[in-house]
Amino acid sequence: LLNFNVHDGVKRMIKATAPLSKISYALYLAHLPILIMFAKLPAAGSAFFFVLKVVAYIGVVMVVSYLLELHFQPFVKRLFYRKKK
Repeated sequence: LLNFNVHDGVKRMIKATAPLSKISYALYLAHLPILIMFAKLPAAGSAFFFVLKVVAYIGVVMVVSYLLELHFQPFVKRLFYRKKK
């Protein structure tokens, strides 16, 4: 009846989430402090504002993680690991 292979679903999920591997460590580091900040925001009580808060949280975490991993980390590496002459 259903012609769905579990391995195909897993392959699609891995392919869809593979770009996150570049920022995975920064995601790990950044998500909790940002979650704590978002938890301190006042709750409006409606489902719409809850969904809006979750979407904003995910967006902020992704942007901060991207900036940390792909822009700030190379800067720090260049600063501390200069080639010796």
